[in-house]
Amino acid sequence: MLISHFMTPPRSAQRNVNIVASTGDRDIMRRRTSRCSLHITDLPDEALVTVAYFLPKPSAALFAVALAAPSSSWPKHYEAQRQPPAISRAIVSSSSWDSLDFEDIEKKVAKKLDDDDLFAVLACIDAKNTLKKLKTSGCVNTMGRGLSPLSGSVVLEQLDLISTGQHEDVSNNSHQPFDGECFISILTSIVEAEDNSLKQLELPISMRIEGSNYLDSNPILDTFLERYNRLLEGRRLKCSKCDGLCLNANQRENQWVVSERGNERWGYQMFTCNKCTRNFCNDCRDIFGERHIDHCDNCRKHYCTDCVFINACECCPWFVCEGCAPNAGSCEECGLFTCCRETCNSCSETRCKQCVEYHWCEGDGCSKVNCGDCFQGKNQDVDLCNHCWKKLCSNCRFLDCVKDWKGACTGCLDSIDGMVGLDEENEKLRREIIELKDKLHIHW
Repeated sequence: MLISHFMTPPRSAQRNVNIVASTGDRDIMRRRTSRCSLHITDLPDEALVTVAYFLPKPSAALFAVALAAPSSSWPKHYEAQRQPPAISRAIVSSSSWDSLDFEDIEKKVAKKLDDDDLFAVLACIDAKNTLKKLKTSGCVNTMGRGLSPLSGSVVLEQLDLISTGQHEDVSNNSHQPFDGECFISILTSIVEAEDNSLKQLELPISMRIEGSNYLDSNPILDTFLERYNRLLEGRRLKCSKCDGLCLNANQRENQWVVSERGNERWGYQMFTCNKCTRNFCNDCRDIFGERHIDHCDNCRKHYCTDCVFINACECCPWFVCEGCAPNAGSCEECGLFTCCRETCNSCSETRCKQCVEYHWCEGDGCSKVNCGDCFQGKNQDVDLCNHCWKKLCSNCRFLDCVKDWKGACTGCLDSIDGMVGLDEENEKLRREIIELKDKLHIHW
């Protein structure tokens, strides 16, 4: 679905392409397999715009991109300053694009997006002149090049490049590669733009890990952080509570963004809330006497207590925000407030890990857990096979055996013997249903 001046289809496809003229400047090439078939571009522009209106913003932008050209061709056309087709522009103009968060789409979709897709979305919505907040949650396959349409932006206020989802453990994507030189050149063009609006930057976790290592050295990245720190210091930003300068309020923190190599918080922006982007000094306290801004050890972001409450776990040294620890609360046995508590799938008791040991199913995507009492007793759902030493729940053990009945562990087969009988009965019923459908079809 491409306009003729935006992209030329390959010769092999031209035999199946009809160029249909329509109202305005919408000349769309439509592939048809027969005269009776319909294509999405046969729908009126108003219908497509209405459909896009009910989609999450990232999905609407991807829809507009798909109606124009493949993502891989957008850099070339963007450089040539070619405009997308009218329908894409109509979809984009029907919404405001001051904020874009890929957390709004399914994880499995965000995970498939690469730099070409991110580039196409940002170019399509004219992000350089419209976008104020961008969060690339879930975009684990982007390496930084896709941010190019933001180069030189003076409207961008927040850029969150932590690719894990909101309130997820960032260690899962700690090794996400980034094209450092290209990535830093884009950020530098934003920081050096006159009258830029950048307030808060969340660097990728992989870069933070690199910076926290004494032995690693990246002059390009270090130079950028110096520039960014000078930018923020030059603004003499004040605390939203006490109206004092954030840096002067606490001498222990003498930088907006920690840039000292080897510091475990290298790359952290210390005084800015990730949610509201307001600034707070470390001297201000909330009604409970706690710092008004602190960072979560799980998602590695700073929040003010007006937006997200951060709790100190009494069982581990972590400070965890309420979003990262939805199960945080008091242990039913010892009464301590902790983020290290679990609810057993067998007995349904919620206790901390100091009071009882927990055993998790090792199956892919399975979250079943048993407390030590149930695991050692007869009420367990998660069990350890004494032959293959796999710790699985009954369902995951059955699925593991189904992959290879002949090569399956004898201990696992013995434990699922009853389930095998049910599976054979289900297969017999399935065949009977197929036979019945065939007979009914013949009768009709």
